[in-house]
This record gives sequence, structure tokens and C-alpha cells, in this order.
Amino acid sequence: MLWRPPIGTTNPYPSSSYADDLAWAAAWLCRADVDGGGGSLSASSLASCSSAAALWDATKSANLDLTWDNVAAAAALLLRDTGAGGPTYVAAYDDFINRLLDRWTALRPCNSSAATPCTTAGGLAWSGVPGSTRSAANMAVVALAAAAAAARRNGSSAAVTDTAAAAATAATNIGGPLSEDAALVGLQCWAHSQLSYILGSNPQNQSFVVGYRPSPFHQSPLRPHHRSSSCSPDYTSGCSWTALDSPCPNPSVLAGALVGGPDGLDGYTDRRCDSQFRNRVALEYNAGFTGALAGLAELEQALQIAGCSWPGYCTRTCSSSSPSPPPANNSGFCGATDVACQQCDAPASSFASPAACRTCVSTLRALGADPWRCMACSGGNGGASTDAALQGVCLADCVPTTVANGTDWSCSQYCAHPSLVGSNVTKSRQCVECVRGASNPGDCFYCMMVSASQPDPDASRASCLDCLTSTSLGSWACGECAKMTTEPQRTECIHNPTMPAASPPPPPSQQQPSPYPYPTPSPSPTPGSSASAPPPSPLPPPAGPVNCSANDWACNQCSQPSFTAPSACRSCVVGLQQSGRNPWGCLACGYGPSSDASLQGLCQTE
Repeated sequence: MLWRPPIGTTNPYPSSSYADDLAWAAAWLCRADVDGGGGSLSASSLASCSSAAALWDATKSANLDLTWDNVAAAAALLLRDTGAGGPTYVAAYDDFINRLLDRWTALRPCNSSAATPCTTAGGLAWSGVPGSTRSAANMAVVALAAAAAAARRNGSSAAVTDTAAAAATAATNIGGPLSEDAALVGLQCWAHSQLSYILGSNPQNQSFVVGYRPSPFHQSPLRPHHRSSSCSPDYTSGCSWTALDSPCPNPSVLAGALVGGPDGLDGYTDRRCDSQFRNRVALEYNAGFTGALAGLAELEQALQIAGCSWPGYCTRTCSSSSPSPPPANNSGFCGATDVACQQCDAPASSFASPAACRTCVSTLRALGADPWRCMACSGGNGGASTDAALQGVCLADCVPTTVANGTDWSCSQYCAHPSLVGSNVTKSRQCVECVRGASNPGDCFYCMMVSASQPDPDASRASCLDCLTSTSLGSWACGECAKMTTEPQRTECIHNPTMPAASPPPPPSQQQPSPYPYPTPSPSPTPGSSASAPPPSPLPPPAGPVNCSANDWACNQCSQPSFTAPSACRSCVVGLQQSGRNPWGCLACGYGPSSDASLQGLCQTE
């Protein structure tokens, strides 16, 4: 008996036929029996698969699409993989799938009179509205599944090592193994191009996934056509039709929802009540989209193991059997769908050195990193310099060498920031060398700030940065040594074996450098101290000397004007030195919030 909605209700998704649904359900039963029989047609699975093949006969003339109302393609994929019905049926499944893929992957350009599906100028396989992104994602699933099955049948291998081969060929999902066959690679790369468009690689820099922006230059939908997220999260306030027409972004983020997508000219309006339903969301939109993402993620893992990248794999400049990455893009040309590369020439990006940007994009792709990280070096990013030479240092020397450690943010915020390096390329390169070798790029920032106020800032900066990367003193002590008047004094301060190591200052904001005269130090164990050392004595430290020795830098710091209780400070320093602990922790009391002598004394003695 066929189920129907209750009388008096409206079904927004009326099915035009149930033949495809029966064939698909039977295909899953056939697949389950085959999997349970060790991957072959056993006596028990033969009956269910023959039944599924017979049901396929009733839907084999279906339209060449994959939608909620037409799952004939999904049934064909499952039945072909099981061999249901024998060679004649397998040939029929193949013919259906190949005709469907030909219809979607070899498309005419979209224009006002083009039949659908067609290809937009930005590269989307467009089927009309609503739901153009849904249709493209569904067809990406078909392309990936077809390529995966064919690659496994052909025995394709993806690797140069046993580990890579296992990762590339063991999968039985739609990601499949990598391939050397140009036709199969073409299907996989076509699917990748469709998902890339949906995620933001398009002329509008528009992500069609709510809450997802691959870079600061991208936008994501703020007003999806969705009742719950468009109403107040305060359920007591109620929800009315006024929310539908509100121009404001949805109060709640419907994270991960795929919206309907653009028109045939790549146009898109982020409007809840768009007449073409370009902001509609639905479970069926995300179904194929999620499957395609899973397949591409599996392929991407195999690419990384094989030492390849999507651009190299798709252009055959690196293959699944060679770990050679594609060459850097030093030309003035970008691929038609390479939006990250195209951004290098966009006026809004303010790249004074577009060629260096293109090379950075290509280099990060070869490393398997996000190429949009290069965009932080742009003069239009609100941080980095607009100077071509400094942008070149940021793009060529800094980002590619720090992205693996996740510290590439410091390239634009510190090493190419005009407030720190001006237009001084040497200063910028010194900063790059520091952030490459320092565990905390904020230490490099501190050295640059401390040295800027010295009479000989270049020598002071070089001394401080060298101290950071060649000793274990930490940024606070290195900065204090860099304040010494002469170079011999700095050298003695840095290399004095009795000099205690200092705690580093708190790292400055990773988003907005803000100069500060002194970081607040905090007590830390001296190098080599054991974690099981006995706790410090609760007794006050012994009285310190009135004067400090010339090379006791921590003690001498107590004479700074901010210390209103210098004797207590010196006593604290000596007490910690005698107990084998870090005396620089005493200085936090003088650089803290209070200038009251009694409070500072209490801080240092108690």
C-alpha cells in the first residue's frame, strides 16, 4: 500500500513515481546481501539482486538527474557495483550513468537562451532555480562514485609507498582511490570544482554555506530562508511573519546549511524572501553536499600521502604515482576557477606584488595548506604594508615557512606591519628569522618594541632577536639586556652564565599588535629545575643589599622609577637567587597595577 499524506494536508514534495524508490530500496538490500556474503553474489543474495534488477527495468527511462524525486541514478550506481542481473544489466547501468555524466560534465555556457543544465561563467553546473547548488552537489556524488568504482575495477594505485597505496586503494567509499586514467581524474576534478564553487571559489567570493567563509574576503549567507534561525532565540518573544521580511541577518546562525545558490549568471542576493528562492535551505540540499564532501576529503587525504595537490593532480603536473608537487605559479595567469590566485590581482586586495602572491598561493597548495593564508600579506587587509618589497618578504619568505606551525599570522601582523618595520626590508627579514625559530612569535614582537626606543635601535633589535633564538633566557630578560647602553654590556648580559632565565611576557594579541612598555612577568622555574622540586619556603627572604653588583641585572632593575619599594625589591631578588629560583618574578610587583610602596613591599616580601 502506497503511503500518502493525511487528508487535508499539503505535501510540498509530491513524488511523481515510486518506481525509482522501490529500485533504490531493493538495490540497498542487494548490496547488504552481497556484503554479508563476502562481496560476491551468493545463493541468498542472488534472489534479492535479481529482484532489484527487475525493479530497475521500471525506472531505467527516468530523467538524467539525481534529486529527491528521482533516485534512479543512485540505484544504478549501487546495482552496477554488485553486478546485479548479470552482464546485460551491468551494461545498462553503465549506459545510464555515462549518459547522465555526459549531460552534466560537458555543458554549454549559460546565457539567457541556454537550456539547462549549463555552465555558468564561474564554473557551476547550473540546473535552474531553486536549488542549483543542490543539483551540482548531487551530481558531484555521482561523478565521485562512478570514478571510484571504475578506479577500483581497474586496479588503480595512488602511491609510491606501501602506506600510500593502502590509504589510496583500501577505501570502498565514493572517495575511492586516486587514478592514472585521464577520464576518471576528470570526473574527480569536476566534482572538486563544483564543491569549490559552492564553498567560495567563484567570481563573487561568495560561500553558499551558512557560517563558512574561507577567507576574510569572502561572504557567507546571513539570511537563509529558515523559520527557526530567523526568529529570536528567546522563545518567549514569539515568531511572526515579520521575521520573514526583515532585512536583518538571522539572529541564530544555521551553521553548515547549504542555500539554493546563484542564478545562471553567477548572481546571488542574500535575501530571505528572494523571489527565486536562492536562500532556501532543506535537508535534501545538504544530503548530497555532505556525501560529496566526504568523498573529496577521502581523496584529499590520499593526495597528501602521495605528495600531490588538487591543482597538480587535475592538471597532471603531478600524478598519483609521483610525489612531485606542481611548480609554483610565476606567470601572470590563473586558472578560470582558481579564485585564490585571481584574488592576487583584485584591486580590493591591494597587492603591490601580484606575482609574489600567485607564487605564494601555488606554494601553499603544493604544501597542502590553505592558499588563502597568503591574503593576509595584502595591503588591503588592514595590517600588512602596501610596500611591494615588504609584501614580497611576507609572501615569499614568511608565510610558506611558518604556515606548518600555525604562526603565519605573525607575518602580516609583525614582520610586514608598517608600525613595526616601516619600509625597512632588513628589519622585516630579521623579524621573519625570529618568528621561524621562536616558540612564541609574541616574543619577537616584544624585542622589536623594546629596541625601537633605544638610541641604537638596529643594534639593540639584532641583539634581542639573537638572544631569543640562541639562548633560553626568554623575551623579558632578552629585552632587558637589549636596553643596555653598549654592545659589550648587552653581550655580557646575554651570555653571563649567572644570569637567571626570565619568564616570557604574555603574548600580544594575534590580531592587533598593541605597544606596551613592559610586559608583566610571572615566576617560572629556572632551566633544568625539576618539576618535583620542594615548594618554596613560606618565610620572607633575607634582607638584601643596599647596592647591587654591576652584573646583577635583576637587582639593578629595582632602581627603576616604577619601584616605590626598591629595598624590598632587592631583598626579594636576593632571596629568590639564594633559593635557586627565578628572581625576575619579583619585578612583577613593580610593574603591576599599584604604585603604593607598602603594597609593593607586601607583594615582594609576602
